Amino acid sequence: MAQNHDFFAVPVSGLDEQVFVLSDTMAYLDLLRGWPVVAFAGATEWALDHIWTHEVVWLPTETQLREQIGQRVAECTLQQTAVTITCILNNRHHFTATSASEAYGLALLHLLEQEQ
Repeated sequence: MAQNHDFFAVPVSGLDEQVFVLSDTMAYLDLLRGWPVVAFAGATEWALDHIWTHEVVWLPTETQLREQIGQRVAECTLQQTAVTITCILNNRHHFTATSASEAYGLALLHLLEQEQ
């Protein structure tokens, strides 16, 4: 279930480089008479009124990835950017990537594929 502060992307032309965040309140950085302010908007002035959840891609944080992995395995450790997970049957799997978040993501994808 999606929660406030979850990040997501919309993989369509023109929006695929943007990262969105779920929030109760629209807030953004702006300049007021040359000074930076946090501004609040009651409504978003944007042509896209809504989008179906199956049309967006969840971009989990490293903490969310660790939580999801922790629900599925007995042990998960991180050495630099290599993640080692130990499954219930004591099988060890290693995932190496350029960042810890990416390694955790690879580990979670592997676990989700095993559940299917």
